[in-house]
Parts: sequence; C-alpha cells; structure tokens
Amino acid sequence: MCLALSCLTVQATEVHLELDNGDRLSGRLVRYSDSELVLATSYAGELMILRQHIKSSHPELTTVQPDFTDTSAPAATVGSELSQPGDIEHQHRVDLSASSRRNENSLDALGFASSSELRWQQLRANLDSKYDYETSNDAEKVHKYSLTPGLDYFFAEALFWRTKADYGYNYLATDYKNLDLSSGLGYSFVDTDDARAELILLLGFKRSSFRDQALLELLLDGDHSVEMKFSQLEWDLRYRWADTALEWYSEGYLLKHLNQPVRFLYFGGEINASTGVRYHLTDSVRLSYSWVLDWSRIDFRFAGVPDLNLDSRDLSQKISLGARF
Repeated sequence: MCLALSCLTVQATEVHLELDNGDRLSGRLVRYSDSELVLATSYAGELMILRQHIKSSHPELTTVQPDFTDTSAPAATVGSELSQPGDIEHQHRVDLSASSRRNENSLDALGFASSSELRWQQLRANLDSKYDYETSNDAEKVHKYSLTPGLDYFFAEALFWRTKADYGYNYLATDYKNLDLSSGLGYSFVDTDDARAELILLLGFKRSSFRDQALLELLLDGDHSVEMKFSQLEWDLRYRWADTALEWYSEGYLLKHLNQPVRFLYFGGEINASTGVRYHLTDSVRLSYSWVLDWSRIDFRFAGVPDLNLDSRDLSQKISLGARF
C-alpha cells in the first residue's frame, strides 16, 4: 500500500512553478510524489523537479486531486533533469533583415539585432545590440549602432531593480553619440516561456555629443555636448498563442526630459517602440514582421516668433529572420 502511494499520477494540469534559484517553469503536471514531481514542458520535454527546490506554485499542488492509478512508468520517460540551484540559465536571440528595392530610386537596407539574457539566482543580466545600414541611390541614408547592457536584481517574486546603460553611435546624424545611464523599479506581471509582461520606471542621465556646426556652437555656447536628466517608462510584452506558431510582441520606451539645457531649444521627449508578430518555423527559428517607430520631439522657441518644429521622426517596417538558442 505504501509503495502504491509513494508516487501519485494526476490528470494533466497546467502549473506555473517558481524555484528557489529564481527559475520559472510552466507545463503540464504529469505526476508527483512527496519528494519530486514531473512536469511536461513544450520547450524541454519532461523535467523531474525535486520538491525541496520549489518556492511557489500556481495552482497550489495540494489543491490537485491525485488519480490513484498505476505509476510504474520508468525513469527513462524523464527527458531531462532540472539544473541545480546556482546554475546559470542563458537565452540568446539573433535577427537579421535585408531588403532591396528598385524603382525611381534605388534603396538597400541591412539590419542586425541580438539579445542575450543570463539568469543566476536573483540576478538577470541583459545585453542588447542593434546595427542598421541603409543607402538610397548609392548614398548613405542610415548608418548607426547601439549597445545596451543592463542588470536586474529581483528582491521579491515580481519586483526588481534595473540598472542599465545605453550607448548609441550615428555616423551621419548631427548628434552622433549618445550615452544614457539609468536606474529604476520594475514589475514582472508574468514571465514564462510563452508570455512576458514587464513595466519599468527609470530615472537617468543623458549625454549627447554633436558635430561641429556654426549654428550649434552658437546655441551651445561653444560646447559640443549637452547633459540632460530624464524619466523613462519601458515595457517588454510578448505572448505566444497556445498550440500555434504565432507570437505577438511589443517593446520600447517613452522618455521625458526633466531639464532644458539648450537655450531656444525645447526637448519634449522621445518614443522608441517596436511592435510586431513572429511566426516560429521551428523551436529555434522564426520569421518576424514589425513596425518600428523612433520619434524625438524638439521645438525651436524664440520670443515673438512662432515655434519651429524640429522633430526627428522615423517609421519603418521590417521583415527579419531570427534564431533563438
């Protein structure tokens, strides 16, 4: 009788687990006992998890009514074993886009984006990079890159503190170099293999460097850089529909300048957003279609003269082929 009850099999139930090393897992509950359980996942097969490493579960395992049926399934049915606390989880994504158009004008574009994420206990480290190059009639139209390292510390189940830097270099723009340093509070509503919803409120410092131009030197009193304080709201959203290959995602930020360091120029704020859909060809390869908005609000203001709008605005569409590993 004791042997029969030592390992219980339950009807397939979707559960979400948080482990004591900060990992989050979701899948169908296959069976469990007093010491372990088996979770069937869509991304790693069946995982055997020691119950001593489970911090929380939803729904609670004690609310699941066990089915007293034969549980003599061999251990070989377990596809992979859970990494032990202290192991580092990592995930990497790479996307490549290229286009060429020929009509009255000749347009060629190349884009590359990568994102790496590492998790270790309460820490989550990120490194994002982007590169864009575009020509129109064989003349450079866009040539820029950016690097964004960041570190999150989870001091509660859903609350974390983010510290990040954002470095951007533009080979063609007047404000050719920008460095942002920011830090703030974030909240993770959900973070699973199929869905993520996170909001982060940041306060930061921005330093922009400008190329030599007579008008800019006059406005900047001979300086070649300006320093600004800002507040920023970031979001990271994605959702993959169950039993389908389609995934919706949206990521970006709203930025508000807290000071105006340049006379006659009013910096209203910035919006940078990317929204689109991904079609997963395989577990690792996907095809993406997205809309990308990059908008900086700037006005020239002088007493007795109507405001002159100097906005920088770019709205583009991208099709890219990517990989996740």
